[in-house]
Amino acid sequence: MQIHEDLDTQLTEAFYRVLCRHPSEADLRLLRFSYEKQFRFFMEDEAAVDDLLGVGSLSNDNTLDGPRHAAMAAVCLGIFNFDEALSRQ
Repeated sequence: MQIHEDLDTQLTEAFYRVLCRHPSEADLRLLRFSYEKQFRFFMEDEAAVDDLLGVGSLSNDNTLDGPRHAAMAAVCLGIFNFDEALSRQ
């Protein structure tokens, strides 16, 4: 998969992959706000970065910036929790 440097492109790609639609400008504003909030949190707490990125059986890509990677992971978890991403049976 190609990795995009531009934050809006990354957020749009993540949103599209989960919800199968492009985000509206309001959605994108919310995603940017969430990312920036998470990024500030992870910049201040390196242990939280390690805790989040250490989950799972696969090893991390250590070439990625830890706080940015953790912030994007947190935003992606949020996208999965959007009402339209949930299915009920």
